[in-house]
Amino acid sequence: MKLSVLIPVYNQETLVIKALDALPRRADMEVLVCDDGSTDKTLANLGAYKDAPQRKEEAQLILEELRAAEKA
Repeated sequence: MKLSVLIPVYNQETLVIKALDALPRRADMEVLVCDDGSTDKTLANLGAYKDAPQRKEEAQLILEELRAAEKA
């Protein structure tokens, strides 16, 4: 069984990395970060976080960019 953690974000370039670092490191965990159209460096920071070599053996990190405001 896989543990799923969902983190919705909007313009949280610093706080989201702190939140991710606070999570326990488990191989059976997936972390879904849903960005709701941030205009700061949230997505860039998450991309760098995900691609860091020390993250490769850890939990799966899934980034999803939402653009709900544009579709409404």
